[in-house]
Amino acid sequence: MYFAWVRAICELHGWKHTEPPLIWKQYGISGTKVTYVGDIDKFRELLLEYYNIRFDLTKEELENLKTDLLRVSLYPRYGLQAHEIEKKIGYLDTQNECRRVTIISADRSLCLDLIPQLMAIKELRLSRGSVLSLYDETKKFSKLEEIMKDVKNIEDLNVTVIEDLSIGLYDCDILIFLEDMSRGRYEEHDTWYQRNYERMRMLSQQINERAPFHMKIIFCSVGPTCLCATILRNLVTNKLLRMSIVAVSAHYGLKVMHDFTESLGMNQRNFGCPPVWGFLDVCHMIQKCDDVYKRRNGDASKAKGRTILKSSEIERAELKWFFSCKNNKNLYEDYLRHKITIEHQADRRKENAQKCKAICDLLKLWYRESIGDEIIALGISSDGSFGIPNGIVFSQPACLKISDNGTRIWIPYCDFPLPDIPVSIFHNLICTAVMITRRLMNADKI
Repeated sequence: MYFAWVRAICELHGWKHTEPPLIWKQYGISGTKVTYVGDIDKFRELLLEYYNIRFDLTKEELENLKTDLLRVSLYPRYGLQAHEIEKKIGYLDTQNECRRVTIISADRSLCLDLIPQLMAIKELRLSRGSVLSLYDETKKFSKLEEIMKDVKNIEDLNVTVIEDLSIGLYDCDILIFLEDMSRGRYEEHDTWYQRNYERMRMLSQQINERAPFHMKIIFCSVGPTCLCATILRNLVTNKLLRMSIVAVSAHYGLKVMHDFTESLGMNQRNFGCPPVWGFLDVCHMIQKCDDVYKRRNGDASKAKGRTILKSSEIERAELKWFFSCKNNKNLYEDYLRHKITIEHQADRRKENAQKCKAICDLLKLWYRESIGDEIIALGISSDGSFGIPNGIVFSQPACLKISDNGTRIWIPYCDFPLPDIPVSIFHNLICTAVMITRRLMNADKI
């Protein structure tokens, strides 16, 4: 893992370095300017030349020096008082041995359901447990304190409420964005898109200043998550970090799957999640006709006739009905009115459960010891597959691979069949995503 990290850093800056340790200088207001130093011998030469340090420090002296430097850096960076600095130092001492997760907009009900499930993921566990930072942009600290009380008995979990997101980003492993970015009732679409852009611009500045290269960013909020992920990906300066920005989409398929299996009286566990295509919460569709029925023996040819289920065209027909409504507003009026009523009365806990499962399933695969052959629905940066332009974050079938620099990234599973709908409809999904994105950002960045 260390050598993969060294290779990634060297590739990023164009350095040639093979043996540990790798030492460089980092300076500037944002800390993004770097100068290569080399190995330990080069570091000693630097100490002698610039600081006139002519002796070797003991291990204890090195630890004291590290603590002193940390005290100096924390005050101007966060404006902390003396007792807060000591607390922060103790917090940082655990960082190399614990998983650090920061949740933005942690006041949402989803967060309370999500935390216990995150802590139950064995793939995320390290020797000293997890450090969870809760942050809310609207400063609803009373709600965050209530969440802390509810989860305080979870084993090996250290929960803190942070008032400054910069603290939560420092050496963070996983950033989960739950903030409500949905459109206001009377808000114009262009105003809505611009509001999302400004929010991502502010977040990108904080990430560029504080976040480590290895941090993973997961969007699972109400609103245009693929648009937000696309904007953030273009504004984040670090190449490695850009490859780890995703938008969860499997929960849309889980909802359809739940309704479908419930209506048939079948167990949802026997079905795979259908693919989700599109620019989430702006224009997307669920490929209902590609459900997979699972069998324990793995041999469908031996299955009895009654156990082989051909998927219905319910969701695809529904999509066609919506397109028909463009020219005939009275068509299926009762159906649409009933569907809207049902959606408004949906059980929030059920929706949260589906989102929690989608997030946790994603993290289990991402952090698992070995990479499998699983294909999931996920909003990821496109590479030209399926006719989706490079750089657009678009929900599509995705698989995990190890990149040349040793990091794990999600890429489109290009062998997956396109949805069985008219090409013009699928093309419209792509064109809508491109048009909105280019309206907000320079076309040459896409």
